Amino acid sequence: MSTLSLAEGERPELGINIRTEDGMANGAGNIVKKIILHQYGKPSGIVWVQFDQADVGGKTRHDNRHLYTQGIKQEWTPIKPTTIQFAVGRNRTAQVVRKQFPLRLAATKTIHRSQGDTEEKIVVNFSTKKVYPTFIM
Repeated sequence: MSTLSLAEGERPELGINIRTEDGMANGAGNIVKKIILHQYGKPSGIVWVQFDQADVGGKTRHDNRHLYTQGIKQEWTPIKPTTIQFAVGRNRTAQVVRKQFPLRLAATKTIHRSQGDTEEKIVVNFSTKKVYPTFIM
């Protein structure tokens, strides 16, 4: 996807390992609490999230304690845009730089994406010959 549509109350998860020693790893579920953009339409500013597990993001919250102003709760974790550079092309000579918030929507998941999760509710589509369960979070 080229566009990440987020809103407060949305259920994303981390799409990459940001800080694994702090529990901020690929698949860490959270809820968007506040979005502060510096430039609309560009990955800038901070997306404040509350992780499903209270200990996830503790070191990051501590390291960014200067960002906590009125209206920002102590249990929220700042998610800033990340920049990734990688080589593409047949000879890997072209460089691509991508800046984005490391989040992906996670209100529904495939069975593969939910591997290892404990789910309270699931919905299964039996209208096809193949079964693709969708997990409701």
